[in-house]
Amino acid sequence: MEPTGKRLLCMNTFLSLQDGFLPTMTWLLAATEIAEPSTLAGYLTSFYTIAMVALGLGFVIFVHELGHFLAAKTFGVKCEKFYVGFDVPISIGPIKLPAKLVHFQWGETEYGIGAIPLGGYVKMLGQDDDPRKAEQEAKRIREAGGDSVELTATGLDPRSYPAKPVYARMVIISAGVIMNLIFGAIFAAAAFMIGVPYNPSIVGSTLPGDPAWVNGLQPGDQFINVDNSRPETDELRFTDMTEAVVMHGIRSPEEPLSMVVLRDGERKEFNFVGTREHDERGKYMTIGVTSAMMAKIMGTSVFDRKIVYESKLPNSPVTLPDFNLDERIVAIDGQPLPNFPGQPAAGLFELQKLLDPKFDKPVTVTVAAANAEGKSGDAASSQTRDVTWQPVPRRTLGISMAVGPVKAIGKGTLAEEAKVGLGDRPTMLNGEPIEDGLTLHLAVAKLAGKTATLTLKRMANDGAENTDETYEFAWQVPEQFILSHIGYGREAVAGYELPGSGLVVSVLREVSRVEPDSLAEKSGLKAGDLVQQVQIMPADGELGEVYKKMFRGNGAFEEQTLDGFRNSVFLNEMIQELPVGSTVKLSYKRDAEINQCDVQVQFDKDWSASDRGVAFSPFSGTYVESNFGTALVLGVDEVKHRMLGVVDFLRMLATGKMNLRMMGGPGVIFYAASQEAAAGPTRLLLFLTMLSANLAVINFLPIPALDGGHMVFLAYEAIRGKPVDENLQMQLTLGGVLALLSLMVFVIINDVMNLSRLFS
Repeated sequence: MEPTGKRLLCMNTFLSLQDGFLPTMTWLLAATEIAEPSTLAGYLTSFYTIAMVALGLGFVIFVHELGHFLAAKTFGVKCEKFYVGFDVPISIGPIKLPAKLVHFQWGETEYGIGAIPLGGYVKMLGQDDDPRKAEQEAKRIREAGGDSVELTATGLDPRSYPAKPVYARMVIISAGVIMNLIFGAIFAAAAFMIGVPYNPSIVGSTLPGDPAWVNGLQPGDQFINVDNSRPETDELRFTDMTEAVVMHGIRSPEEPLSMVVLRDGERKEFNFVGTREHDERGKYMTIGVTSAMMAKIMGTSVFDRKIVYESKLPNSPVTLPDFNLDERIVAIDGQPLPNFPGQPAAGLFELQKLLDPKFDKPVTVTVAAANAEGKSGDAASSQTRDVTWQPVPRRTLGISMAVGPVKAIGKGTLAEEAKVGLGDRPTMLNGEPIEDGLTLHLAVAKLAGKTATLTLKRMANDGAENTDETYEFAWQVPEQFILSHIGYGREAVAGYELPGSGLVVSVLREVSRVEPDSLAEKSGLKAGDLVQQVQIMPADGELGEVYKKMFRGNGAFEEQTLDGFRNSVFLNEMIQELPVGSTVKLSYKRDAEINQCDVQVQFDKDWSASDRGVAFSPFSGTYVESNFGTALVLGVDEVKHRMLGVVDFLRMLATGKMNLRMMGGPGVIFYAASQEAAAGPTRLLLFLTMLSANLAVINFLPIPALDGGHMVFLAYEAIRGKPVDENLQMQLTLGGVLALLSLMVFVIINDVMNLSRLFS
C-alpha cells in the first residue's frame, strides 16, 4: 500500500479543495508531527512551528495583494487600504471583537492586519467587491470632493480604478496571480538550494496479490515515470508516484496505468489497472507497493516496543541483538550485501533475501559503524563487528485458521505455467495435511533449496468444491526469497505468498485447531467456529504503558469486524504487533449463534516470526542545487506541475469524478502547513509553492468576485467597447459572493469532520 498525497487547492479567502483523507499515508500526513508541548522545549517548538506557518501563509497572501497594489500604483490608481486578513467588525451579543490587529496610515494608504485570517485585499478607489457598496463607490468617483479633483471626460475621478483603460485594469487584476506564480517559483528555488529531502520512488515490497505483485514489479525497482505525469527521471519522489496513481484512478479508473521502472539499470515498462480494495470506501486507487528501507538501524527506540517488553518477561525466548543506532548491516553469515546504487547502504530487501530463508535460525550479522564508509560488501573492514541475531518467536492466540483458496497468480510464474486455478484450495504440503493457513508460507520457507509439492482441490466455476478432482503442483523453493512482510493496518490483503511458487493463498475465518491448555481452549473455542469480530482490550501496569506508547489512543481498541476488507490476514498481522500477554476479545459464530470469549497473545511453540523486530531507516536523499539559475528552472517546473494538478483536480470535480465532500477549508490548510513546517524549512517552502500555484489557479476561475470574474467583465468591455451593465454586474457579483460564502461554510464544516476523524 502506497504512502500517498493530499492535494490542497485554495483561493484568496483560503477556500481549499483536497482529494480527501486517503486510506494510505499522504505526503502531508506523513510529515513529522508537531512536538507535544509536554516540556518547555516542546512548547517552544510548537510555538516556532505555528509562527512559521502563520508567517508563511501570511506571506503568500501578502505577495498576492502586493501584486495588485504595485500594478495599481504603476497606473496611478489611488489605493486606500492594503490589508492581510479582513478587518470586518464582529459582535457576539454585547461583546465587540477588534476588527484590526495592527494598522497604520502611510501617505494615502492605510496598511494593516485584519482580525479574520482568511485572506486579504487592496481597496482601490472606485472598486469594491461588496455589491452593497457599488452605488456608494460610483457616487464617490463622480464627485470632485473637497480637493477639487478634475474629473475625466466620462465624469470619473482620474485616480479611480474604473477611470483606467481596460488593458490597465487587466494588468492590475492579473498582477496578484502573477506575483503568486513568481514567488511560488522563488520559494521552490530556495528550497532546492537549501536542499530538498525526499524518498526515492524505490519499491521496498509488493503486497501479495495486488496488481504490482501480479504484474511482476519487484523490490528494488525504481519508478522513473508514472502516468506520463512528468519527464522520466531517477529523482522521482515516492510521494509523486503515489499521487499520480491516485489521480489516475479517479480520472480514468478502468484504463491501464503506464509505468516505467529501472531494474538493474535496465528500463522496463508496465501497464496495468490498480486496485481500490485497500480503501474501505472504494474511492482511491493503489498498486500495492511500499517504499524502500535501508539496512541501517534506526530510531531512538530501535527495537519494537513489544520486543523490548517481551525480552524482560520471565523465561522469555526473546533475545535483543547488540545493535547500535545508525549501524549498517553489511553481511549475513559472511555473505556481503550489495549497496543500492547511489546509496550508502544496502536496501532492506537485499537483507531480507538472505535473512528470510533463515527466519527460524540464529544468524551472524556483520555491522559497520555509522561513520564508516558505505562501501558495498565492506565486511572485512576494521570498522565492522559481528553480532548474533536470534530468531523471534511468532505470536499466536492459541488458534489456527483454515487455509483458503488461491487468490492470486503472478504473471509468468511457475504457477501460471502449471495452470493452477484461481479459487482452487490447497489441502496438503509434501503429503502432509495443511492445518494452519497462517503459517503455510512459513512451512514453505523451511523448504528453501528443496522441492515443495502442493496438493490442491479443483473448485467448480461457481466456487463449490469438486471433491472428485485433486492435482499436484511442485516447484523448487529458491535459496533466496522475501517472505510476505505485510504489517498491521494494511487491510484487504489477499493472503500470503508461497515463496517461489507465484501463488498467493488466502486464509479463512474458520478456526481449524485450538492449542491445548491455551486460554482459547479454556474459553470454549472449537475447530469450525467462524471468527466474526476482534477487539484489543486495554491493559494496566507495564503492559498498559507499552500500549500508550504504541497506539496513542488512535482507535486501536475499537471493535473490528472480519470480512473481505479486514480478514484473517489482518487479524494475524495485528497479533504480531501485540505484546505477549495482551488480551483480545473474539466474537465467533457457531451453529448460527454468536458467542464471545477472551483469548490471549502468547508465544508460538512451533514457529518463529518472519519479522525479527528491528526498526530500519527509510531510503532518503537530499536534492541540492547550488546554481540559482538551475534552481529557478526547477522552481518553475514545480509551479507548472502544481498548476496542472489543480486544473486536473478541478476538471474531475466538474465532471463528477470527485464530490464536494472531498473539499476542505482553512483548518485543513493550516494543519497541512503545520505538518510541513515541523518537517523543516524546505518542506514548508515547497508547501508554499504548491499553495501559491493553487491560489493562482483558483483566483483566476471565471467566478464573479474572484480575479477571474473581473477579467471576464473586462474582456467583455474590451470586445463590446462598453462595460457590463452595472445592475447585471452587481447581481452577478452578489451571486458570486453568496456562492463563495456558502461554499466557505460548507468547507469549514468539512474541516471539522475531516480533522475530527484524523485525530479520533
